[in-house]
Amino acid sequence: MNKQNYKKIVKQICGVILIVTLIYLLSSIDKQVLENTALRLGCLGPVFLGLVLVSTQVFAPLSGSAFYFIGIRLYGYESILILFYCTSMISAVICFFVARKWGRGLVTKLVGENAMHKIDEIASIHEKSLLIIGRTLGYYFFDFISYALGLTKISFKRYFTYTAVLTLIPSLLLYFVFKNMDFNSFKNSMVFYAFVVATGALF
Repeated sequence: MNKQNYKKIVKQICGVILIVTLIYLLSSIDKQVLENTALRLGCLGPVFLGLVLVSTQVFAPLSGSAFYFIGIRLYGYESILILFYCTSMISAVICFFVARKWGRGLVTKLVGENAMHKIDEIASIHEKSLLIIGRTLGYYFFDFISYALGLTKISFKRYFTYTAVLTLIPSLLLYFVFKNMDFNSFKNSMVFYAFVVATGALF
């Protein structure tokens, strides 16, 4: 194993440990404390969280998982699924046009060299297959796929239509599978996180 691969694996392990730790801390916080925080933020709370989620999808090295779980604790699972879908559509448009207009140069600066290699691999897939499979199974790599498709010759109309419709499939799947789950439990939150990671590995 070369040094670069070793560093990559260490970063991935550290990222998983960080997210697991945060999920544990969130599950141990008094629910009333989080509800009071949401009340103090008022209508700006979901807006702020939405902007953060868009940022983590545009700047691909940043992980939005932690903020996703914070949102569930603050506003409930159904509300966050809707918010996440909306932010995904916004980021899908931004990532596509960034890649389409400014190309690899700016995309590489936004996502980093390692992520750019992943995007190149994804972009090598036939664009229609990438749209269908990526939006139904690859939502763990949503941002990478958006950038990859922006580097192809696919029309924006087809790209956004497929994205808007097909992204509903994993969203509804997650809803029906986990709608009755108590996310105040660390164990349940980890089951949800493991499921999302597993689908990413499958893709």
